[in-house]
Amino acid sequence: MKEEVYISVCLDSNRVSIPSGDFKVVWFNSIDYKKEGKKNIYTSSSNFSSTTKVRVRGGLVDLETLILASKEILEQNGYWGRYLEGVDYNSDKECLEVFIGS
Repeated sequence: MKEEVYISVCLDSNRVSIPSGDFKVVWFNSIDYKKEGKKNIYTSSSNFSSTTKVRVRGGLVDLETLILASKEILEQNGYWGRYLEGVDYNSDKECLEVFIGS
């Protein structure tokens, strides 16, 4: 049975300065914590992305889809942190970038 992933939203605001649309969420340069215990997990990093797209309408990020996408990322990389501390638009990759802390 898969363990439920919980996340706490610690954002100052869900307002972003981007046009309305649906965006994938990426956590760039994160350690793959599922490889913990194996040699050299801290020497390389990976990008983890959600399959769920986050809705942005009228400059507001939809928190329900943002939480779902962030949970997907935590399930992928095994990080124990549960605090969604930030979300920004990455114009180079045309996606939302999340910052998750413990």
